[in-house]
Amino acid sequence: MPKTTPLGRNTLWKKSAVKVIQNCMNNADVKPRDLFQRKVITKSVYYGRMKNAGKFTLQELKDMEQVGVKFSDDDILMIFGRAPRKGG
Repeated sequence: MPKTTPLGRNTLWKKSAVKVIQNCMNNADVKPRDLFQRKVITKSVYYGRMKNAGKFTLQELKDMEQVGVKFSDDDILMIFGRAPRKGG
């Protein structure tokens, strides 16, 4: 039987959370090696978190912001599995 990627809401959320983090890092022109060199996060922890985006902690995101990666409120809500706020 051929292997397929798992489907479902949880898988889609993890993929979109990884995309949000990568987009914010690209917008800030911060590469993963910059995070490693500044000792914000270790290499193994970073790649483990990117495999399972639900494991990111708020402290790790705050440390990434100190390097220059800017997350909006909606981005952080999305990373932690909440729907973005509606309205103003």
